[in-house]
Amino acid sequence: MTVKADKTRAARPVDDEALLAALQERMERIARGDAPNSGRFCGYCYARLNSGEMTCKMCTTRAGSVAPVDAVPREVLLAYLAHWNKMRLWVNVFAFVGMFIAIVLAALPLIFFPSALKLLAIPVMLGGAWYFANLLGGWVGGSIGDRTGRAARARKWRIFQAKSRVETERRG
Repeated sequence: MTVKADKTRAARPVDDEALLAALQERMERIARGDAPNSGRFCGYCYARLNSGEMTCKMCTTRAGSVAPVDAVPREVLLAYLAHWNKMRLWVNVFAFVGMFIAIVLAALPLIFFPSALKLLAIPVMLGGAWYFANLLGGWVGGSIGDRTGRAARARKWRIFQAKSRVETERRG
């Protein structure tokens, strides 16, 4: 996924939220250890740069204005993992709520139906658990998790950028 670069970088800042969303999967792979955290990365958005590339394809930052780095900083990876952790939390919470609803619905035939119809509890519980876990976990939990995850990722990204600016000012 490529973010459409703004040709007038000096006039208008890059949309950090779009950059963060575009790099989410790549950074998760690096944080989990599925992709190497070594090489040449943009000094602004931390997208991987090919050797000899002087402009980042994601944020259009020139390597001369912000020096490339050899590895993505831990704080940046933690910002991306904050999004993933929030998503995982809310999807799992609502999936378990869905399974609880299925258990309650399966208990109704056991309590109120005659003995032959009590066997309905088995398909109600199995099908209901699958259905409600997917419905509530994937739809409700996914949308809440994405919204809270994006906010957590953006908050950690802003904190990292503020710390980076302070360190740059101290050095410069």
